[in-house]
Amino acid sequence: MKPKTPYPNTDINGNLTARGYWIISGFKKPLSSLMQFRRDDVNWKNINFFQKAAWVYAFMFFFIASLAYLPGLADENGVLFGLFSLDIWDDLLHFFSGVWAAVAAYVSVRASVNYFKIFGLIYGLDGVVGLIFGQAYLDAGLFIYGPTPLPFMTRFLANLPHILIGGLAVFIGFYLTRVRPAYAK
Repeated sequence: MKPKTPYPNTDINGNLTARGYWIISGFKKPLSSLMQFRRDDVNWKNINFFQKAAWVYAFMFFFIASLAYLPGLADENGVLFGLFSLDIWDDLLHFFSGVWAAVAAYVSVRASVNYFKIFGLIYGLDGVVGLIFGQAYLDAGLFIYGPTPLPFMTRFLANLPHILIGGLAVFIGFYLTRVRPAYAK
């Protein structure tokens, strides 16, 4: 006789069964795994290069989001390193970029590769637009203030991180997946 399960679509241990699975990249993971993050879920020896790179991006963006709150890095006007004026919207943008990277790294290799492709294009283009117009679009500065006539060196230094981070993501997402296709599976 089959034992009675505690809830519909669960097995005897309470794990979700076939109807309660979400499928990404052909791998079935229980819906409950979205809410349960265990230390064993991320084993650096067993995850793919692209997932490791996505974890690095996640931690990098969490660090960037916290920079404005570390004492001594911003001046009395809230300008970070004398160049970056970060507000709560910029911090939220960096934080959710880190969340996106962490979720992609946790879910699968394909999700990580897609993260690098999509994020790299959006973030890198934001840096190029900021370099050209003095304001970027991700923080809505281009739409609120319009093109801003800043000196070229200021525009270059302010947008260089976006260009480098986005460019590296595009490189990882588009080029490395072709050079090392076995790692992108």
